[in-house]
Amino acid sequence: MPPAYVGSHKISGGGPYVDAFAAAAAAVALVLCAAFGSMLLPLVSPSPSFGRVLAAFCLFEATIGAFNPAFGVLRAEAIPPGIQSTVMNLYRLPLNFVVAGGTRLGSVGGWQAVVLMNSLTLPLALALQTVAATQRKDRRD
Repeated sequence: MPPAYVGSHKISGGGPYVDAFAAAAAAVALVLCAAFGSMLLPLVSPSPSFGRVLAAFCLFEATIGAFNPAFGVLRAEAIPPGIQSTVMNLYRLPLNFVVAGGTRLGSVGGWQAVVLMNSLTLPLALALQTVAATQRKDRRD
């Protein structure tokens, strides 16, 4: 819960007027970079002990807690309110396939394969988020 509070507090900016979308986009970029780093910790350490893997997991969970408020701001800006629930429900089925694939990958390849998959998808998410933010910026100019 504290990371969600910190995430929503950082997005608000504290000033009289802050472009919420720009603040959220910057927060998401920072959070995705931190999440990528936390996923790499157990992979690059010479002997991944339980404590290191647990610390990496806790850092990753903290980044997810900070990501959710920022994603809410981005979602509210990008998807019209009348169809927001419909659009978000359309992503549930592919998300279930990703979760099932990750579970299968964990049973076949071990925890290292799952962590590697997560580490590789985070830069992809950062790239897609950056493209979406620049397209939105171009539309407003």
